[in-house]
Amino acid sequence: MEETTQETQTASEADAGLQAHYQELCRQGAALQQKDPAFQMSQALDNRRFVVLTSPEGGMSVEEAWQKIRPTPAPSVARPVEAGISGHAANVATFSWRTATAQQRAAKKREIAVAAARGEKIYPGRM
Repeated sequence: MEETTQETQTASEADAGLQAHYQELCRQGAALQQKDPAFQMSQALDNRRFVVLTSPEGGMSVEEAWQKIRPTPAPSVARPVEAGISGHAANVATFSWRTATAQQRAAKKREIAVAAARGEKIYPGRM
């Protein structure tokens, strides 16, 4: 009978410890949400890694665990576009007479002739 009372008392202390730990996590979560509105404690607690990191054995604060698990946004890279400078390669596909087959050369000649008959110009880079 004495062992059962002692086990019950130990279980109660463990429950009280977990309850205190959970309340501390909630307090830290509320403070973190003030700093980072993207943080949601309910969603974080659904993440197994977050729960392990913030467990009494894990020993991390809510903010430290959030920094470890949160998705980091891709860095935005500003590219200069002044004076025609851009971070993108030119998207110009040109027709190569040297590597074209006889059929492709004949088709290109027809395309040029048809365009010339209409008074249009074929610009470089147009396939």
